Amino acid sequence: DTQKHDELLQRGVDFRGKVNVDDLSFMGHSFGGATAAHAIHKMKPTCMVLHDPATDWIPDKTRVLLFSKERLKGVQKGYDGGTGGLDYDTKSGTKTDDGADVHAVNMIILSSSQWLSLNWGSAQVLQEMSNLGHLGLDSSISKLHVIDAAYHNEFSDSCMMTPLWLARAVGVTGKRSPLLTAHEIHIRTVGFLETAREAK
Repeated sequence: DTQKHDELLQRGVDFRGKVNVDDLSFMGHSFGGATAAHAIHKMKPTCMVLHDPATDWIPDKTRVLLFSKERLKGVQKGYDGGTGGLDYDTKSGTKTDDGADVHAVNMIILSSSQWLSLNWGSAQVLQEMSNLGHLGLDSSISKLHVIDAAYHNEFSDSCMMTPLWLARAVGVTGKRSPLLTAHEIHIRTVGFLETAREAK
């Protein structure tokens, strides 16, 4: 959009020559994690970072890739398609007709212990896939890690800005300090990004 671009330039913001389009990482939390995974149909990133991804809401053509029958081999939990179900039709496989493959890049999935315990976003299935080496391009890099004693909301900065007594009283923060949770999320995310770029 030319008007928005001109407005940014007037404010002194210019990304020209500053973004390396050959080294992009897709990252998102919750529905943003679902969107980051689905964006692989538009372009292939260097890697993906998914924080508590809402996998039930990923469009079917991407969920079929993420939870392909091949990747689910050996998974004991079983995958039922999540809240919306999933129809593995004759087009299901490892790639869609646009050539996309969500596992063709390295990925890290960070799951809050809350989502894992409730299996929201099929976190337990993804954890089993990770343990079997069925996530991403390189199973030594692509993993699911659990953020212990953390709630889904703690991937956002709102928990750090809310008084701790209030956040715990209304159930948006776990027993751990949200500052410590944010620090662990940061360390794991940045460490993965560095490792994935080196492996590229």
